[in-house]
Amino acid sequence: MNIFINTNGNRQLNIEAVELESQSSWGSTALGSYESTMELFTLAGVPVMIEWDIPELEETEHIGLIFEGEELVDYDGVSEMPREAIEFLEVLGYDASYAK
Repeated sequence: MNIFINTNGNRQLNIEAVELESQSSWGSTALGSYESTMELFTLAGVPVMIEWDIPELEETEHIGLIFEGEELVDYDGVSEMPREAIEFLEVLGYDASYAK
């Protein structure tokens, strides 16, 4: 997992090409395989959002995060938390069990 501090001072994860799909209340649609990045934004040291950028699709998703201490207790902006976002948070030492 390639995590580093970016020019904004935030932790960033570069994700190699993986199969992506779009989900809605009508089902899901395969989008293909694309590289992407996830950037973790914090407020007073507490994670508040992951910005998931998929440049080739010109798509950016904002995943709102709600934590109690080190534990993720809710999220918003996506119907299902991406596996990569869960792993990103866990590698940084947070408990993301809620999203599994």
